[in-house]
Amino acid sequence: MIYLDNAATTKPYKEVVDILKTVNESFWANPSSTHSLGQKVLNEIDSARDDIAKILNVKSKEIYFTSGGTESDNWLIRGVATSKNNTKKTIITSSIEHHAVLETCKYLESIGYKVIYLKPNKDGLISLDDLRNAICDDVCLVTIMYVNNEVGVIQPIEQIASICHENNILCHSDMVQAIPYLDIDIKKLGIDMISVSGHKFHGPKGIGFSYIKDSIKLTNLLFGGEQERNKRAGTLNTDSILGMAAALKITKENNHATQVKDVKDYFEAQIKNNFPFAQINCEKANRSVGISNVYFDGYSGPSIVMFLDMNKICVSSGSACTSGSEQPS
Repeated sequence: MIYLDNAATTKPYKEVVDILKTVNESFWANPSSTHSLGQKVLNEIDSARDDIAKILNVKSKEIYFTSGGTESDNWLIRGVATSKNNTKKTIITSSIEHHAVLETCKYLESIGYKVIYLKPNKDGLISLDDLRNAICDDVCLVTIMYVNNEVGVIQPIEQIASICHENNILCHSDMVQAIPYLDIDIKKLGIDMISVSGHKFHGPKGIGFSYIKDSIKLTNLLFGGEQERNKRAGTLNTDSILGMAAALKITKENNHATQVKDVKDYFEAQIKNNFPFAQINCEKANRSVGISNVYFDGYSGPSIVMFLDMNKICVSSGSACTSGSEQPS
């Protein structure tokens, strides 16, 4: 079996699988309990939070655990828009965001917010001039993904954040696809909030985190207990949190970007040499080494996926989150 669908999900590291087993055997107590077993678990979670914060160059208290990228995107966008401190009603995003962002924006439009969708050029890039021209006094948030999940184009997120701050606007970025192969220094990038999903870098599914700059006040995601500094109630998912933190450390300590780039370059060269009717989408753009998007003129994506699957090769014809849709991306 040849697995080429890592943008959809990655196989957990063996070390992560071992951690999940160990945690459920030895650290199963509720981290909110005040007895020694509970506090032992809480200490492990705090250590995992510290590890993640150190990798991203942020404060530990700015990391909030969630169920993944979709939850984080929903919370951060809606949290800014509906915050009692916010009086502005306009959001700027792009037309090529993940559906977790697009559908959240669509919901906000339904309750009276205005959303401006920036369109990319033929290379998949958002124009900084278009962003500047779209900004007005009513904008409360700009949300632009760092790495596109289908074509892999890397957006100029540092410049985007700079433009936002020049205009006193908060900047959020879905960094789900950026984490595996790019060095993420939040202070350098200047981003106010990011969304991350653990299963994109060989961690467990159903776990992720948000980075939220400590000066930002958001509407709570969930109400109930005092977990996650009163912002997201609910018993913490200990085994997945520790597994995700370990996966992030392993990924950053064993950077395979160069190796993966060599494989991608070879793959795309072979495609072009053997299929003259094929086209590498956004080929000239600055792209993630982990994503290659190919168009075969005259052939349907689902048919190609099915044919390759019959030959034990796993690929996708678009985002996994829209696999049930019959419409093209």
